[in-house]
Amino acid sequence: MQDRFPIVSRPYRAIGRRLGLPEETLLSEAGRLAARGVIRYIGPVVSGRRLGIRSTLVAARVGRRGLAAVARTVNGHPGVTHNYLREGPFNLWFTLGAPSDAALSRLLGELRARTGTAPLMDLRTVRVFKINAAFPLAPGAAAAWPSRPAARAGRARPDPLTLRVLSATIPVAPAPFRLLAERLGTGEGEIRAILRRRLADGTIRRFGAVLDHRRIGHRANALVAWRIERRMLPRAARRLAAFPAVTHCVERTPRPGWPYSLYTMVHAADRESCRRLVRRMAAAAGTADCAVLFTAAELKKTRLLGLSGPA
Repeated sequence: MQDRFPIVSRPYRAIGRRLGLPEETLLSEAGRLAARGVIRYIGPVVSGRRLGIRSTLVAARVGRRGLAAVARTVNGHPGVTHNYLREGPFNLWFTLGAPSDAALSRLLGELRARTGTAPLMDLRTVRVFKINAAFPLAPGAAAAWPSRPAARAGRARPDPLTLRVLSATIPVAPAPFRLLAERLGTGEGEIRAILRRRLADGTIRRFGAVLDHRRIGHRANALVAWRIERRMLPRAARRLAAFPAVTHCVERTPRPGWPYSLYTMVHAADRESCRRLVRRMAAAAGTADCAVLFTAAELKKTRLLGLSGPA
């Protein structure tokens, strides 16, 4: 259900056939997992760049006394989709999106003024090597997922109906696309056609169930920032992205006093497992020069700017 959720009239029946389960059993189990919060939502995971949204990763150094107030201000900003408390010299890490680079810089300036926090370290994206927060839950599961064609360059210009479809949560029901079509006032065939088109052009990076990693046993996760020579970075990034436990691998602009250029998100059952994984990754990348920033708390996690619903 995480990846390649079938865009057919009876998707749960189709998944059940793959697993040798009746549709009713799969619907019951999916509903139970959603009720427990294991499944955050089922729907499109959208590429912001294809929608013309510019984003950055921001790191802040905030004193303990003012942390709660700063976190509330950051969480209240509609352009902030994720916000985490992490261990390390910079303790507040959040993603910020805007329609342009200029607007992004302006919003950063506004947040600096509103929070009184300096510096807010702006770590703009240079290249994306991997973004896929789908978790392998069985031996060989990651390898079994088919590769997806690279997204076409350029900006997608979705119409209002497409935006509503991209923001939709797919219900746990025998005919979910029919229910969605009724809610949006269109036909089921149109809903499925929009989703297929946007998967093909890369606007939708992944379509399926988005899981809460902690509830499936990944209780430790860390943002690992790597210091890698520019000429060695592409090769190292490809090697790091190949690890199934790595969900994100992104090159970002280094900053004075913070020389790291490659960022990976890693997930493991516990801290020691995470540290062992990072040591294996260091051997693959050819460097141990990295900062391991364990996540202490998730403060905000929501879907992409302009798209409603949980993520």
